[in-house]
Amino acid sequence: MTLPAEVSQEATNRLPQVSAATPGPVDPPHAPSGGVRTRAKRAAKVVLKPVYQRVLAPVARSVDTLARRLDDVQRRLDRLEARDAGSAPSRVDTALLLEHVRTNTINQTLLKAEFGDVLTRMDDLGMAIAPASGIEGAAPRLAEQREHLASLDRRLRLLDERVSRLQAPATGDVAVAAAPAPKRSEDVPGFDYVGFERRFRGDPAEVLRIQRERYVPLLAGQGPVVDIGCGRGELLSALAEVGTEGIGVEPEPGMAAEARARGMRVEETDATTFLRSCEPGSLGAIFSAHVVEHVELDYLLEFIHLAYSRLRPGGLFVAETPNPASLVVLGNSYILDPTHVRPLHPSLMAFLCENAGFRDVRLNFYSPAEAYHLPTVDPALGEVATAVDTGFRRLNDVLFGAQEYTVVARVGEDPDD
Repeated sequence: MTLPAEVSQEATNRLPQVSAATPGPVDPPHAPSGGVRTRAKRAAKVVLKPVYQRVLAPVARSVDTLARRLDDVQRRLDRLEARDAGSAPSRVDTALLLEHVRTNTINQTLLKAEFGDVLTRMDDLGMAIAPASGIEGAAPRLAEQREHLASLDRRLRLLDERVSRLQAPATGDVAVAAAPAPKRSEDVPGFDYVGFERRFRGDPAEVLRIQRERYVPLLAGQGPVVDIGCGRGELLSALAEVGTEGIGVEPEPGMAAEARARGMRVEETDATTFLRSCEPGSLGAIFSAHVVEHVELDYLLEFIHLAYSRLRPGGLFVAETPNPASLVVLGNSYILDPTHVRPLHPSLMAFLCENAGFRDVRLNFYSPAEAYHLPTVDPALGEVATAVDTGFRRLNDVLFGAQEYTVVARVGEDPDD
């Protein structure tokens, strides 16, 4: 604590001077005069003022500081109250979200129970279809049943045809003979298909390269492979290079002779005649490139059914043909060839193979007409570019899609099912 200041000379000078030499009457102590009391107050004020300034002034400043801090605390409380009032909707949203999560949890539990019930039913169905292996063996078993039904359907159709033929004489029906087509004059040469093919089908070396790339890996090891319409035997030569036996079938004498000159075995006949001469289940694969579009429907049906019966279990039927689903083919290469009979849609060929009894029928598409494709749009156009590009892709598929396709069908392991 700070000590009080020394009493100043001024304060002492204000005290009355009492002369010791002149004695006077002495006032009693209980009756001080009014002047002395006033002067005492003044003297005390003068003495205590510096004490107040030194002792109480810091206390006053501390009180002011505390007051300011209290004001700051009050302002903070006001802000917190305002923030709490503003966060009330967020608390409501949080409560709703928690309720939504709880509801989803309940729904998930219910879905798990339903899914478990579905799995149980699927297991029961699998055991009913394939008792030995359950649901894992259901797909092969259903495929077997499908083949069995297809086989029964083929047998019924054959029986219907035989019954119809047997009943025809009994009912007195007379078959109407088709009018004979007018014969071509001997002075007019026939259509030069060999020259036509050389001009319009493309470079023979390029055709052979494409066939090697597409079909040698597929047919290698599937011997004996029968190449229907083998031409000069280029594919047969390629298969021989990888150790696969091949047999050519070529009705055109000139081409058959060229194929024999290469050392290939070639039968100079048509497809169905050759297949009838083969033993059932004796062939590994039957291949044809641009043949099926040249024959009538009845001949095509017989060709496919004979192929199915002459292939061994696991044997392959492979047929390449123009793709009429791409409109540029119909308007260009297809109508260019006058020997084409009818375009064969990919879905139709797949159906004919399945109907004949083949399983695992697949379609492979080749050679899109990319030179005609509509270009893409600048991506900077955003959503407009995306919409236009989507439309262009669809048009490219329909107008300028794959120009050729191949149907690849496999005989089941037990074709008599």
